[in-house]
Amino acid sequence: MKNFIHLLLKIFLVSTVFSIVVYSAALNFKIFNLNENNFYDLFTSIHDRSVIAGTSRSRYFFNSESFDPKYNFKNFSFTVGMSPYDDSYTDFLINFIKQDSTKNNITILSVDPYSFPNDLVDKDDYFSKFEFQKDDFKKLNFEYIIKEKITPFTVIESNIKNILRIFRYGKNYQKDNRVISKNEIQNKISKMQKPNNLNDSSFENLKKLIIHFKITSNVILIRTPVVNEFYEFENNKSPRFNYLIDSLSKKNGVRYIDLNTSANFTNNSDFYDLYHLNKKYSKHVSKKMGKLIDSIELKN
Repeated sequence: MKNFIHLLLKIFLVSTVFSIVVYSAALNFKIFNLNENNFYDLFTSIHDRSVIAGTSRSRYFFNSESFDPKYNFKNFSFTVGMSPYDDSYTDFLINFIKQDSTKNNITILSVDPYSFPNDLVDKDDYFSKFEFQKDDFKKLNFEYIIKEKITPFTVIESNIKNILRIFRYGKNYQKDNRVISKNEIQNKISKMQKPNNLNDSSFENLKKLIIHFKITSNVILIRTPVVNEFYEFENNKSPRFNYLIDSLSKKNGVRYIDLNTSANFTNNSDFYDLYHLNKKYSKHVSKKMGKLIDSIELKN
């Protein structure tokens, strides 16, 4: 019995040490994923240069590493549940991004009919759960770690899931490396809820961000591409969207670009679902975006 208890203790101690090592490596050396979303890096410093904001559409569309290093882009796009342009996300961007006004900065605000909060849905804004202070944005952001409930065990669980996906799918273990089929497009569109009802008041936070970031950067509103059939669906369900955003951009003296109207950027084979760009293609399209941004900068 004693031997058995000793064995259990040894297993427990080894497991605990292993968990702590993995946890430390995930926090400090980026060897392992911290959690499934892996957003932790965005909360470890106060960014002072170019910014991308929006939902997961812009997170997958823009590969910040493919832009010219002179802009020093950081992508603060999360998911539609975490970062629609609600109050808490807007306040986070304003309070914890401090662009250096002496540098040549770009702020890309990604927009689409689904990227604005639905006032009819009663839910807490994602960022409202955090009580960030500027001192939190150091190497270890304990406020984020605690509120996101990131523990040694959740880190191990996340990485085990990742390993299992690799065994199952091989090189294309990440679903965002796959390509959506024609049958999937129609099937997924039939299950989509229509976009939120939008009016001038829907864009108050977007206006606030434009005014704030115009002081320190060149602000561009961009509607990222989606598959052709879904673009038609969005325009049918939200027919005034482009007009409203275009009017807003003109009133505030910024540029609005709907990339869906350009055949040079994407086609359906570049997406892994209706609105997320295939990860492999995002590097290629971000280089095109870099050239577009450079041309806009030259004109200003």
